[in-house]
Amino acid sequence: MGLANPMWLRLDAGEQRCRFTHTDIEAVTTNAEKHRLVCASCRHPITSDHHWFMKDGNRTHDVTNPNDVRFRIGCFRQAPGVRVVGASSFQWTWFPGYAWTNAICAGCAVHIGWRFAGGNDVFYGLIIRLLAPED
Repeated sequence: MGLANPMWLRLDAGEQRCRFTHTDIEAVTTNAEKHRLVCASCRHPITSDHHWFMKDGNRTHDVTNPNDVRFRIGCFRQAPGVRVVGASSFQWTWFPGYAWTNAICAGCAVHIGWRFAGGNDVFYGLIIRLLAPED
């Protein structure tokens, strides 16, 4: 099932937080028609589904920050609709060898994820519940 008929995925306490199932993610990455993903808050284009990629064997990762806030992030090679703000840091990185920098929506400035850079490799870890398929 692709984005043309998305399903809601229940992540925690029955709350509907994400329009993608693992099956959807597989379909999206192999779909010849590329759909844009937008900021769920302001609908600003963030990335496209063809930028999904596997990092450490997965397209999504469940991560927890030092304040015990949990996130489900998706890995994207490009996210032209974000702005990177602040200094890069290796402290508390979820991906050893990669420095992270905050990424915000270029439309509304909501924190939407992180840019990870390690050596010549760069990718974005975007918070799944803050993305929506473009209508």
